[in-house]
Amino acid sequence: MPGILANVDYEEPLTRYRIREVLIEARKRSISYVDKMKHEVLADSFYVHYRQPILRIPAGNEDLETSLWRFVVFTYIRSEAYGDVSRITRLNGRLSRVMAIKLLKVYNSILSKMDRNDSFRQMVESAMDQKNASSRESRMNLEREVRSLINFYVGSMKKVSETVNKVKMLFGDSVGHEIADILLSTDIDPYRLRLISMLNSLIRLIVDTRYTVDVVEDRDAEQVGTIGGVKRMTKASELRDMIPSERMLMKFAKPVFAYKLAMGNVLVRERRAVKKPKIYMLIDKSGSMFYTVNINIFEVGGPLVRSRGPQPWP
Repeated sequence: MPGILANVDYEEPLTRYRIREVLIEARKRSISYVDKMKHEVLADSFYVHYRQPILRIPAGNEDLETSLWRFVVFTYIRSEAYGDVSRITRLNGRLSRVMAIKLLKVYNSILSKMDRNDSFRQMVESAMDQKNASSRESRMNLEREVRSLINFYVGSMKKVSETVNKVKMLFGDSVGHEIADILLSTDIDPYRLRLISMLNSLIRLIVDTRYTVDVVEDRDAEQVGTIGGVKRMTKASELRDMIPSERMLMKFAKPVFAYKLAMGNVLVRERRAVKKPKIYMLIDKSGSMFYTVNINIFEVGGPLVRSRGPQPWP
């Protein structure tokens, strides 16, 4: 039986390859029922994010699991979270696979609960049976369950697309995709919101500064003051004075650098104001210095050698 999407060729080699990718990733994530799921379900979980989904008209002999999967997908694409997610994942294979795993977790949780709870299974069966008089109430209960699972596994995506777009404008699409991968891969919603807050702080700091930071070579433009130690950064203009280890974090571990930046723990060289050096002249007025004026200074070692009395003739 084909999948629930009308705009997917389930026999195409590329589709089979993506099914395999989703299956491998799902096994890594310990999705318990993934080996029992139909391959069409794995394909649907990917392509519902990769392209605009077009749902196929259900067949008359559709089995319970396919009907349930259709209900999960239909509820998901009507949710607010999907609207925000789809703007990021469209035509991006990596991000579509990340979100496919989250959607499969929703479906997996329902299958697991059906096996453990007979009353829940009966409610699902009733919801999928259009001829049953109590199906409407059961469908409402099932929809609440699915939405609750979507909120748990997908979470709030309101600010994700906005933050990713800002990063793309500043650093280009490749960095924007990296940031999207980090945000979408974060399973716990409060952590994602905290990452967004840190990234937005970094974006504001970079937008406000007029300096271009060289994150590889330690060549700073000449600035006022002399290096006199290490301190925590307090203003954007101090980005040029980052110590080498912070530069490497900024280049190769952007999330760690963003976290340090948001917490105010980025270390920079401390510049101190330049002061004119003071010159002290010491004059030896002792009596033993009297004879230096009458003796050839080259014979006694120069003006810095103090005479201790008359020198004997050779």
